Amino acid sequence: MRVVKDTILHVFVHIALFTALALLIPVVSARINKEASWVANANTLTASILLIIICVVMMYKIKQSTIGVFKSLGGMMFLPGFLAVFFGIFSAEKIVTSIQNITGAAIVQPVADFYIRHSIPSVLSVAAVYMAVGGAIYWIGNLLDRNTRSN
Repeated sequence: MRVVKDTILHVFVHIALFTALALLIPVVSARINKEASWVANANTLTASILLIIICVVMMYKIKQSTIGVFKSLGGMMFLPGFLAVFFGIFSAEKIVTSIQNITGAAIVQPVADFYIRHSIPSVLSVAAVYMAVGGAIYWIGNLLDRNTRSN
């Protein structure tokens, strides 16, 4: 029964951590673009940070090792960044290619161009930072794991 309970808790913690990290992408992107202040997104920012802290504590309680927490946190931080980059690139291409098929495209074209020039680069840069930091945290966890095994 303990295995089932820990597995369900582990899956729940990973989903909650993914959600918290994914919620931070638009908040940070809006701040970089100066579209909104931190205060404007205070509820989302606070909820995300608290959820991340709770998830890290719960993950440590489940795994009972710092190495496991580093690896899980790194992987879960890399995943939303990768998905944001992947869908950001393909969504931008779809917008540009499909806009000519819409009636009244001349009216929508400037708005779409503005969105692609301003919003997507900041989201992609935040997502790239997520990928870099997540990869670095996972790598640190791997190094700690190797050092522990070799001793």
